[in-house]
Formats: sequence, structure tokens, C-alpha cells
Amino acid sequence: MTRSLGLALLLLVGCHHGTPTPPPPKSGFACVDDLVGKLELPAMRFVDTIKGTRDASFFAVEYGHPRECPDGCFHSRAVLLFRGCDRMGWIAVRDYDGARDRFEPYHLTSGDAALYADVMWQALSTQHLYFYRDVFLPWMARDPGVPAEVAAKARAELAQ
Repeated sequence: MTRSLGLALLLLVGCHHGTPTPPPPKSGFACVDDLVGKLELPAMRFVDTIKGTRDASFFAVEYGHPRECPDGCFHSRAVLLFRGCDRMGWIAVRDYDGARDRFEPYHLTSGDAALYADVMWQALSTQHLYFYRDVFLPWMARDPGVPAEVAAKARAELAQ
């Protein structure tokens, strides 16, 4: 009887040896959703994925109240660069709703060489020409953390 009671308790409570298993890491989408949610943006509209390469992804966030609606509405928009849950920040913000100070810029480091690689530029130019020419290249051309030769390459591409 005692043995079957012990077995029943073991089945109900479970067996635990060692340290608990940590939760699985967050997905990139979960990290982006968390970051965007913490911004508490006015009139949040959507978060859209702009594909990059396996080394970096970009997300467009549209928020705010509609503007110029008789001529076709537009909203505030920001672009997030994601290289991991601990490596993300904003590379472009077009804010009409007074939220600009909520966006922490992406800070380039020596580990960001993949952003300067031809494979990244080629992927963006073929997949998303508008994004490449209107967001990515201007950011590369003006950010002080971009190596001089890369900034010059971006300016040359923009001049074409």
C-alpha cells in the first residue's frame, strides 16, 4: 500500500532532478513585438517584415493618426534593424505624432560587417528596391558608425 501511494505521488507531482530547464529563447518576432509594445506608440497600425539575409532582418512599423487623407492617407513609420534580441535598433523614423524620442537608434559595432557585405546589398536591392534606395542606402551614407568606404559606396549608389 505504501509503495503504491509513493508511486501515485510521484506520478502526480513528478520527478525533479538537478536544475530546472530554462525556457526556450525568444523568437525574433517575439523580441520585436516586445520592443514595439514597450514604445506605446499612438494609434499602432502594424509591424511588417522586410526581408534581409540570415544576418539581418528589417521591420517596418506604422503608427499614428492618418494625415492628408483627401489626397491619400499616410502615417508615421519607423524601420527597425534586427540582428538578434540583444542587437536591434531603429535606422529610420518618419514621425508625425510626437513619438520620435522613443526610438533608440541602432548602434553599429565592429560585429556588423555583414551589413556592408555585397550579399546583403544585393539581396535588399533585388527583394525590396524601394526600401534599399529610400531607407537602407541613405542610412549607410549618413550614419557616422559606417566605415568611410562603405558610406562612399552608398552615396555612389544613390547618385545613380
